[in-house]
Amino acid sequence: MNRTVKNALSLLLCAALLMGLCAAAAAKEAVVPPAQRFNDNGKYTIVQFTDFQEGGTFSSIAKDFIRDYAARYKPDLFVLTGDNISSGSALSSIPAEERTRENALAAIRTAINNYMDVFDEVGIPVTMVFGNHDAESGYVSRYDEFQIYREHPSFIGTSPVAAPGAQNETASGNHYGTHAIDIQSSDSAETAFRLFMFDSGDYSSAGYGYVQPEQIAWYESIQTADPKPSIAFQHIVPLEVTDSLIEVSQDTEGARGATNGKYYILPEGSLGEMNEGVCPGRRTAGQAAALEAHGTQAVYFGHDHVNSYEVLSAGGLLYVNTPSASFGSYPDSGPNVRCRGARVITLDEATGLATSELVTYDAFYSEGPWAWFDILRYNMFIDMKTGATWIDIFTFAPLNWLFKALGLKGEGAWFVELF
Repeated sequence: MNRTVKNALSLLLCAALLMGLCAAAAAKEAVVPPAQRFNDNGKYTIVQFTDFQEGGTFSSIAKDFIRDYAARYKPDLFVLTGDNISSGSALSSIPAEERTRENALAAIRTAINNYMDVFDEVGIPVTMVFGNHDAESGYVSRYDEFQIYREHPSFIGTSPVAAPGAQNETASGNHYGTHAIDIQSSDSAETAFRLFMFDSGDYSSAGYGYVQPEQIAWYESIQTADPKPSIAFQHIVPLEVTDSLIEVSQDTEGARGATNGKYYILPEGSLGEMNEGVCPGRRTAGQAAALEAHGTQAVYFGHDHVNSYEVLSAGGLLYVNTPSASFGSYPDSGPNVRCRGARVITLDEATGLATSELVTYDAFYSEGPWAWFDILRYNMFIDMKTGATWIDIFTFAPLNWLFKALGLKGEGAWFVELF
């Protein structure tokens, strides 16, 4: 390659990077609709991301994944189901002896802003629940983090299950952020569907956390007073999911161990995969029975990064595990390394039913004239995880932005429409 070509490519990359930074600077101009409602076709679309679990940096490919999902599926709402950050990773650049609440809060704000700025940019509402890694550092509480989310115009979450001004939910110290979102009918202000966001906590004396009795009582009071079709979201796997799996011996093909010491396989006819043992809380306050009794159709969660199963309980509750969406944690290698993705959930006003589809990075980027570019980029992140960002921001990321700006790449691009 001669010097002229090298210089031209260098200028191209610099220009693309500069334009990308200018676009990011305008990120917070988004306006969030005041109410959630079904569209004129009686549909409402949710995209669930889970287990970003990154710290001071956020994988640049994951930022584009959010943007591309927004462009293709045009969701009405993004839902983040916990371990949105790893608070330990977020503080890793601060020596332990120098950590204070102030500098820890600043580091956590940076970690959250890394992806919330992208949601602000695309202008689509987002809500979330916490996972076991979001606030485990001990320096910053769930309450503190919730206030950071509230600084973003795209965020519509609330925390009604808390005393006014309280820093922790009155019922239990680590379940802040439980809330509900009503979705109005397409032709009136009447609630036609309801989303329940449960903070499943972080850890308990018996292992992982679980939804508490007071949260269940809050849920029951809402569904008793004004019953509506509904689905639920949380981070940690409900303990009752093991009742809907098939217990087998350890040497059974496909058997996966669970935190209760038993081994399971999926029931025949189940959708998705169980690639690792389920890791629920070791206790339950009767959440599944309450959801079944009040007509909630499904509970969507993350936590187990390489599981994607959909399992129906005897009482009619669908348990849905969504795999990790980013590169802050496992999978690191092996056959499950390509399972990352997001879940698209469609609500139907006419039937009152919810359906979903898991769309992995591979499936999302496998078609069209730019598949080679996107999969090559994805492979780099699989190999290097979050460390790939430092290469990506000077190579693939600015080129990706430039190709889209020129109408060569992205949803509806003239060049893509030729193929």
